[in-house]
Amino acid sequence: MATLFTKAVTINAAGKDVVFDGIDFTEEALVTITGAQSVKITNCRIYNLKPNKEKANFMLLSGNNVKLMVDHCFFGGNQVIETVEGEGEGQTTKVQQIYNLFELNGTLANGSYCAENYVQLGKGGCCSHNFFNIYGAEAEATISVSGNEMIMDGTSYGDFMRIGVKGAVKCTINVQNNVIKCNKAPYYKNATIIQPYNTQTTSFKDMTVNYKDNVFPAGMIYPVQMYNGKRDTQITEELAPTIYIDGKKLEYKDLPYQDYYGNVYYPGRGEEGKFPEA
Repeated sequence: MATLFTKAVTINAAGKDVVFDGIDFTEEALVTITGAQSVKITNCRIYNLKPNKEKANFMLLSGNNVKLMVDHCFFGGNQVIETVEGEGEGQTTKVQQIYNLFELNGTLANGSYCAENYVQLGKGGCCSHNFFNIYGAEAEATISVSGNEMIMDGTSYGDFMRIGVKGAVKCTINVQNNVIKCNKAPYYKNATIIQPYNTQTTSFKDMTVNYKDNVFPAGMIYPVQMYNGKRDTQITEELAPTIYIDGKKLEYKDLPYQDYYGNVYYPGRGEEGKFPEA
């Protein structure tokens, strides 16, 4: 029988290697890790999590560089709590669920990876928004997201991954051999969003993202989109990352952006998106 984590835990592991192997994370399991030099999560199952105030399952808060390794894990369905508020025509339904699975505010070291995992996204999946959120990377780091299988159920409004590296770090993110399936329409438009971490991201111009040999459903139009909120650093052509899709460089004029309302526009073609006033 697997070891169960059912409560929130904070692990202060300055300079240590943290390993989770063959563990079930469920119920109120919220894992916060600080100070570790490496974190390995392998052969674990994550399921039936209750929503929490952090809206996450794994939080990496290390101030130092940390090598994160996530492989051969099952990220299944978590709890959805619906609360009806108001009456009559003013009645609304509030839906609570884990929002982002991995909140990686730590600085990912060279060689970090997320590989060979099974991930369910959407209402009733492991999270309703973004599964893997990269907010920090050490200089010259190469980070790999590969060999994962993701199932989208048509209710997700998020992405498999968000890239929002703070600062202006030179790094490489390889996204390869992933399989994304949609078992229910409507299909979401993209698999990865590249969005500044508000103004803490100053530029993506030294970041390279390589997409290679990924399998997307026919209804998924773009493997990647940019997003610029009103309060984010505005990523212009001069600040945009270098993106390759199966070895071909994506020209800026062909780089899709998504606006606040989910519409696609191309700044490189002189188009503008719609956003509420900040």
